Amino acid sequence: MAKKASSSGKGKAAGKATMPSAKSTLPSKPQVSKYQGYEKKRISRSDIKNAPYNPRQMSAGARKRLKRGIEKFKLVNSLVWNARTGNLVGGHQRINILDDLEGNQDYLIDIDKIDVDLATEKKLNVLLNNPNAQGQFDASMLEDLVAGLKIDGEDVHDTGFTTGDFHKMFGDAFLEGEFKDQADAEADDIAALESMREIGVAEDKARANAKEGGSAVAVSESGSGDGGSESDGGSGSSSNDSEAGTSSGPVDGAVIGDANASDTDDQEEGRDDTKQKMYERRQKFIEQQVGEHSNDDVTVTVVFHGDKDLLAFLGRLDLDATKRYFDAFEFAEAINLDWPPASDGE
Repeated sequence: MAKKASSSGKGKAAGKATMPSAKSTLPSKPQVSKYQGYEKKRISRSDIKNAPYNPRQMSAGARKRLKRGIEKFKLVNSLVWNARTGNLVGGHQRINILDDLEGNQDYLIDIDKIDVDLATEKKLNVLLNNPNAQGQFDASMLEDLVAGLKIDGEDVHDTGFTTGDFHKMFGDAFLEGEFKDQADAEADDIAALESMREIGVAEDKARANAKEGGSAVAVSESGSGDGGSESDGGSGSSSNDSEAGTSSGPVDGAVIGDANASDTDDQEEGRDDTKQKMYERRQKFIEQQVGEHSNDDVTVTVVFHGDKDLLAFLGRLDLDATKRYFDAFEFAEAINLDWPPASDGE
């Protein structure tokens, strides 16, 4: 009996030694972040109200690109809805596009539900869409990423950028097909226009200097008068040019002021020739495209004589002078043009 008891005691001792402690072996369960301020919920679309104060707007072109993305990739991020007011906080453009695609408002949708007062809701409405509270693209990394997609045969327009956007960001390297052909054909003319713009800006400065009592003479790229020297302070004149036997015409982009009217006339004729060449070339391009349609966007550049003319033009049309680019819909609205035409079927 003693032996049996001893054997039993050994078994208990062994059991205590090998049984792990539940407290020491069970891993701690991760907790939901204390900064998560929403919960997932499936509700009826009819329960969602558009916030009447929502300041966000979207151009027709941008809406078209967003709709294309939702059609292709579906809705991949949630709308934000305030249960206390019933207002949509983030996602007005997306839900409007969903309504169009569904053809009604009789559907269920998963949203991120929050429960806040109206003042907090309004702050979040702005914060969620505020570009000053968002990141920016690294231009070099973005170019590498898009170039990689293009090499792999992917449609880079799925990123939401247009051909015009790529052209503005990365140059002609991202143009293709008829757009690349057009850019190649007009490369020299575009360079001539840029030269004309630089000459025009310099002429404006020369005229301004003349009005202030300065010398309106030919100014070379080095910034000194053609007939000037260090001894006379670098202020040349037409008489010095003729005595020295030098030409008063522009060399390598030289700028002519009011003192040389004949050369200015030659420049004006050159500008007219360049403009006429571009007009004829564009007309030919348009004629070639008659009956053809493209889903791509086209960028049109408007050249002004200087910043003063540009600002005056934008002011007359009541367009934001701080913006560098406008889409066709913004421009059409500014000039009271019904766009796109009804015949386009859009």
